[in-house]
Amino acid sequence: MTTCSVALFAATDLALRRFSGRSRRCCSADDGNRLLARKTKQQRVTHFLALNREERRRDPEPSAKEEIQRRESNELEEGQNFVRGQSNDRGRDGGEAARAAFKCALAASLLCFGTLDFLPELAGEELKRRELLLGVTEFRIHVPHMTMLLNALGINQHAHAAGLFQMPPVRLNNRYYLVRAGESEFETKGIINTNPVTKTSIDNGLSELGKRQTAKAASKLKDLGACDGSCWIWPSITQRAYQTAEIIAYANNVGRSRIVPEYSFLDARGLGAYEGKQLADIKEVYTTDAVSPNLRPPPYTDGTPNESVADVFVRVTQLMSILETQYFGDTIVIVSPDSDNLSVLQAGLIGLDLHRHIELAFAPGEVRLVDPLSIPVPRPAVSGLIKCTGKLPQC
Repeated sequence: MTTCSVALFAATDLALRRFSGRSRRCCSADDGNRLLARKTKQQRVTHFLALNREERRRDPEPSAKEEIQRRESNELEEGQNFVRGQSNDRGRDGGEAARAAFKCALAASLLCFGTLDFLPELAGEELKRRELLLGVTEFRIHVPHMTMLLNALGINQHAHAAGLFQMPPVRLNNRYYLVRAGESEFETKGIINTNPVTKTSIDNGLSELGKRQTAKAASKLKDLGACDGSCWIWPSITQRAYQTAEIIAYANNVGRSRIVPEYSFLDARGLGAYEGKQLADIKEVYTTDAVSPNLRPPPYTDGTPNESVADVFVRVTQLMSILETQYFGDTIVIVSPDSDNLSVLQAGLIGLDLHRHIELAFAPGEVRLVDPLSIPVPRPAVSGLIKCTGKLPQC
C-alpha cells in the first residue's frame, strides 16, 4: 500500500469521524469536487511516480507492512459498510455523511490511481474510469450502488451520446438548409460529369444561368433568416458548389471563415458508364433506382465511381454524423453539386423509402429547410416476448 492508499482511507474515515461527532471537520461534496479538480492528469502522474519512488526508498519491515495492511483493510470495510447504508438508523444526516464519505474516497482513488478498483463491491470488479465515463454518456451501467456513484459525482444519468447518428434521427441538434448548387458549364452543355477528378475544373464552375440561380438561392436564404446571427456553410469542394457557397456567404454577410469545404461526402453521385452522356439519359438511372436502392449504374473504364442510392446514403449519413457531433444549436447550410445527395439525405431524414428519393429531387439553385416536424417519431422497440392470449397449444 502506498501513501496514496492511506489518503484514500483517510478521506473515508474523515467523514465517518465527522458523522460520529469525533471531528469538527467535514468531508463534504464540495471537498470531493475540489479534490477531483485539484490536479491535472500530468500532475497526478508525476505525483504518483514520486510516491512510488519514495515508497521504494523507505520500505518498512514485513511486520510493519502487515500491520498497515490490517488497519487499512479494517478502515475500508468500515467505510464500505457505512456507504452501503448499514447505518441507516442515524437518519438523514447519516445518508449525507455516507455520500460525502463515498465521494471523498472516490476522489482520492481517481487522483491517486485513475481507477475505481478500490470499490470492488460497490462499483463492480471490471468498472474502470473510462467505462464509467462511457456509461454515463451513452447508457446506464447496471452495477450495485451505481445510482449512488453517479449522484456522488453530480452526473446526469439521462445524458445522451453525440455522434451516434441514425436515419431517421431521434432528434436534430441543429437547423439545416439544403441547397443545390446552380447549373454548371457541363450541365449547360447537357453533359453528365460526375468524375471526381474534374470536380475542381473551370468547366465544373457555375454557368451564367447558374450564377443567377445561386443569387436567387442566396436571397431566399436571407429572406428566411437562415444566417441571422451567423451560420455555417458546408459546400462540396466541387467548383460550382464552392462558388455557390461564396455567393451565399457574401449575400448573407457570413465571413469566409464560416465556409467549411467538404472533400468527399458531398461529391456528386458517380454514374459510371453514363459519364459523358447526355443529361436526358439520367432517367435510366432513376428507373433503376426505383427498382432497388442497391442497384448500381454500369461501371466505366475511366475511374468514374458507379454508386447506388445506398452508397450515397452511407456518405450523407456520415456527413450528418459529423455535423451533429461538431455543432449544437447552430444553423448549417449544406451545398451539394447535384440533386441525389440532397434527395437521398432528405429521404433518410423523413423516413421515406430510398428507392423513392427521386420524388424529392432538387432543381439547380433550390433551397429547402429541413422541417423538424417532418421527422417521424421513433418507433418503440419490439419486445422479444410474445404474449399468448389463446389457450395452449394454440398459441
